[in-house]
Amino acid sequence: MANKTGVSDTGPIIHLSEINHFRSFRVFQKVFVTYETYMEVKSKKLPGYNEIDSKPIIPVHLTEQERIVAEGISLEYNLKINDATVIALSKCRSIPVLLTDDLDVRECAKHVGIKPVGSIGILLRAYRENKLSYEKLMHYLDSLITDSSLFITPRLIKRVKKEVKRYRKK
Repeated sequence: MANKTGVSDTGPIIHLSEINHFRSFRVFQKVFVTYETYMEVKSKKLPGYNEIDSKPIIPVHLTEQERIVAEGISLEYNLKINDATVIALSKCRSIPVLLTDDLDVRECAKHVGIKPVGSIGILLRAYRENKLSYEKLMHYLDSLITDSSLFITPRLIKRVKKEVKRYRKK
């Protein structure tokens, strides 16, 4: 795998916890979360409340310069400051992968040269690295629809499954 380090917002933390497959994050050696992200999960007791304290998750405080970059991103792209902090962390520390399911955050990340990867992408990476069987992958993809708060259409999951089946045949 090319990128062993990522930055995550709350989305994948919540959604992978909801489907009981938080261990998919282990496809990364380090997943940095801003202190804002960490506190959002902890203070609101969101899904992932217990898991966010486990490896490979690493909470970090932004530097003053990173905070200034986050404020600029927030204003320029009309994002909430918590969303802008993960982009600023990724950008300022040259971490090329941002784990997020938020469409606005994904678009901003792409615009500033950061690769967004969502919950589905994390599961697919776990499958490609043989850390998840084909059957389990199919189960967890279905669980994203039935057991998580992620807004995702059955049509998208069907399309992803079709691509995985095609990849599997190669």
